[in-house]
Amino acid sequence: MRVCRGAPRISHLFFADDSILFARANMRECSVIADIISKYERASGQKINYSKSEIVFSKKVGVDARREIKNALDVKEVEKHKKYLGIPTIIGRSKKAIFYGLKERIWKKARVWRLLTKPNTIAACVLKARYFKNSSILDARIGHDPSYTWRSLWSAKSLLLEGLKWRVGNGHDINVWEDAWLPGDNAARIPTPISEVDPSLRVAELIDSNTKAWNLPKLRSILSEDDVQIVLQLPISKRLPNDFGGLHIMVFLRSSPPTGLECAGG
Repeated sequence: MRVCRGAPRISHLFFADDSILFARANMRECSVIADIISKYERASGQKINYSKSEIVFSKKVGVDARREIKNALDVKEVEKHKKYLGIPTIIGRSKKAIFYGLKERIWKKARVWRLLTKPNTIAACVLKARYFKNSSILDARIGHDPSYTWRSLWSAKSLLLEGLKWRVGNGHDINVWEDAWLPGDNAARIPTPISEVDPSLRVAELIDSNTKAWNLPKLRSILSEDDVQIVLQLPISKRLPNDFGGLHIMVFLRSSPPTGLECAGG
């Protein structure tokens, strides 16, 4: 496939765990795709998940040709592929309608982030007094008869939590078992308990208030030795400042077999 005359040919696109193959809508190229799939399965020892595989035809492909190709590849036909990473694979002309939802999600996430990092603004103070007087915005409930603004912000909270990682200050705002606070590449890095524990335990209870250091006996009573050593890597400020939640950004490349084959014929 070419996007225009003189552009390079594109036969496939590989994503994290999906593949899109492009071909002409005829049985000869269909057979080539089937042969590629067969060789892949023999070489890797893994099978293509045909229940998650789809095929899209251009408008000019006839009904009989579509039926023949679908039967040969044993995949279902769809009008267009679903979203990938939250964005449609086929954009079309209506950019505003397609990206409106994505824009709204980003805006809401930014607003929650601002309330979290700038708690002394007038908006943050008003919302806190009304909806989360005795807790953090991250622990707030939607409450009774919420305003449109609060419902929008509250619905975006889960998006922010997916990428939030805590930096330990005094530990009062961090739940040991629910919040991501241990160092590591994984944004959701939390410790694993080795005994029955208090589910509401705060990191502050693992810090000796007198020495301003980690309480080693307490750590070893509830955490594995591996997690204890990870916790001990975290420095404790003698000032015991407030905890800080930061966005964890991770870029990764992964090579893994596709869970489904997506074919586009034209």
